[in-house]
Amino acid sequence: MPVEITSRQNPIVRACRELARAREGDRVLLDGAHLLEEALEEGIEIESVIASHDFAAGNSRLVDALGRRTSVYLAPDAVLEGASPVKTPSGIVAIATLPLSPVSDTLGQQAAPAAAFRAAMAVALIEVGDPGNAGAVVRSVEAAGGTGVIASSGTSDLRGWRALRATMGSAFRVPLAEAGIDQLAHDARVADARLIATSLDPAAADMRDVRWTEPFVLLIGNEARGLPADIARRAELRVRIPMYGRVQSMNAAVSAAVILYEAQRQRG
Repeated sequence: MPVEITSRQNPIVRACRELARAREGDRVLLDGAHLLEEALEEGIEIESVIASHDFAAGNSRLVDALGRRTSVYLAPDAVLEGASPVKTPSGIVAIATLPLSPVSDTLGQQAAPAAAFRAAMAVALIEVGDPGNAGAVVRSVEAAGGTGVIASSGTSDLRGWRALRATMGSAFRVPLAEAGIDQLAHDARVADARLIATSLDPAAADMRDVRWTEPFVLLIGNEARGLPADIARRAELRVRIPMYGRVQSMNAAVSAAVILYEAQRQRG
């Protein structure tokens, strides 16, 4: 049975509030019914859940399912507001565990039967500071059939609550890793995957003319600044997305989706 919480100083409420400010190890804060439904579906380890009375009354099936897996606490709206990371709470928050994957997993090298291996089709984010944009990349990678996402060099935390909300559950299925550019370059070489840099330079190769059937890691930089020059030089190839009108750049998630869908088209 759910336990009643009546104070914003309850340890569970405080833990949620602290995770909203800064993630702790592999513990993450999940906000919203959709994310909790996805976490249940994917077997994510959920430590505790806080739901408002109104939310629980209108979503009894979800709350009951969560109660069979973990501790569920009910709270008045004023108390839930103390646990929620958003100004207008969704009605439910949870603390869960979401470990990172090794970079090799993002390159399609998961420990599984050989038939499950896939040629790398990964995205590495470089200095992508907006968590919503970084999370949307994870969503795009899943939608396009990519193999994983690596956060590198100043990129927003892929497991922060804002990024997780933007993934809409894709973070539970897409391998996520963190690595500096040196480690990324090393692991890519081991996996025989090319580093390919996105670029706004007209001299870069048109993405439609590139052969995407070979393993690759796509380097995507900040929308305003692009990739730092020293990291772009580490790539074997620079590619550009043809754009028309007065558009000069696209955000990371759109860029990733456009190129990955072309890769998927070529791979059939």
